[in-house]
Amino acid sequence: MDMRNRHYTNITQANSFLERKSQERDVRNHRPKFHFTAPFGWLNDPNGLIQFKDRYHLFYQYNPFDTCWAQMHWGHAVSDDLINWTHWPIALAPSESYDNEGCYSGSAIEKDGKLYVVYTGNTIKNEDAYQTQNLAVSADGIVFEKYSANPIIKEPPEGFSEQMRDPKIWQHDGRWYIVVGGSRAGRGCALLYRSDNLIDFEYRKTLLLADENEGDMWECPDFYEIDGYHMLTVSVMKSSVHKNKWYCGSFDYETEEFCVQKSGEIDKGYDFYAAQSFLTAQGKRIMIGWQADQSNPVCQPTERYGYVGQLSMPREVSLDNGNLMQTPINTHMLRKRKMAYVTEGDKVVFNQVEACFELSLRFHLDSCEGFIQIYVYDIQNQKTVLWFDISKARFYIDRRDLNQYHPEVVCCQTEHQDFLELHIFCDTNSIDVFINGGEHVMSCNRYAESYRQRVEITKEESVEIVECILFAY
Repeated sequence: MDMRNRHYTNITQANSFLERKSQERDVRNHRPKFHFTAPFGWLNDPNGLIQFKDRYHLFYQYNPFDTCWAQMHWGHAVSDDLINWTHWPIALAPSESYDNEGCYSGSAIEKDGKLYVVYTGNTIKNEDAYQTQNLAVSADGIVFEKYSANPIIKEPPEGFSEQMRDPKIWQHDGRWYIVVGGSRAGRGCALLYRSDNLIDFEYRKTLLLADENEGDMWECPDFYEIDGYHMLTVSVMKSSVHKNKWYCGSFDYETEEFCVQKSGEIDKGYDFYAAQSFLTAQGKRIMIGWQADQSNPVCQPTERYGYVGQLSMPREVSLDNGNLMQTPINTHMLRKRKMAYVTEGDKVVFNQVEACFELSLRFHLDSCEGFIQIYVYDIQNQKTVLWFDISKARFYIDRRDLNQYHPEVVCCQTEHQDFLELHIFCDTNSIDVFINGGEHVMSCNRYAESYRQRVEITKEESVEIVECILFAY
């Protein structure tokens, strides 16, 4: 059987299996409203984000046959608004000697009206994983044909680990560039490649090498120009300090030198990884990540509903004096009604709140001390607690009361200011907090019996509530 037929056969088998599974009621139950999930099975990294032929395309790492990580395919969905998604047929399946253990993460680019994707092929040699970078193309954005001369990057440069994956591609002045995640001498790194024809890629240099505590392997790199700067983002393996990093600076295409001026954490919650971005036709930079269960990857409470894994809320990325800013997009489309609150002593209370909601809060903090606390109670009276320590300017998310899935408290250090602005989004399986206009973001999964909720807000007497608006979704 030739390559085209092998690939077509494997994709047909996966899509037929999904069609049968889609008829099962449990597979359709208990789904988030605004965090993307696969129709069945296991989902992780977003891949190939692109606006192609006036539609947003989302690909993702996918095991369509089971709710565990194995035999990665590329799932596929499309949207007109980045909120409502339609599942499309699987785009890539393991089929060749260079990817028979999985079609790993990658990215997409348009050329001459066709959609090209570059991805990592994983195979096993001498009991070790061996990874190459490969190319596939589609005329319609649905059916993909793998390049007959794959791999386009066969091996890492000398001195680098054979674990090299997740290519991100872009074009500049008629040339194509790829940045790939890798490792050198036990330190994560981003490797830069260049091509004049989208096929023959030459290794150029190490774009950036990890410092101490920045991990022994970098995954899912992204590199782009924004607001006069260049931004590199990476996901960090085996670091006790970082999970996802951004580096902002300048890049010279003549010397291919990247000079970092500022850096930070993309998301300071516990469950965000593998971020990838794309540029819309309107010039907006949109980022989506895998909202992974980092705290307890073994226990997956949604498994009984036939799916595991969700993606983050799409967020628009911008810079403020070289600092990363993130804001949610198109959430106004989800609003059903504005909820009224009551006061109970020193508390502000929203009763009978839907499982999914949006809460906007603004507090005036001038010369204040103490705490601001937000309690989200589920139907079993189990609570998620969000609180802000005014004197230390620290924001916390505490999910310990819910169940055994979340044993830790997550903390985010903010800047001392005379106000606090919170934009909180609660979905079926998660809670996301955008702090002070998106200066900081915390994405956390939470598995609560949350069909009806009660939200309570308490504060010090000296703290003024300037805004308090809750929309049910």
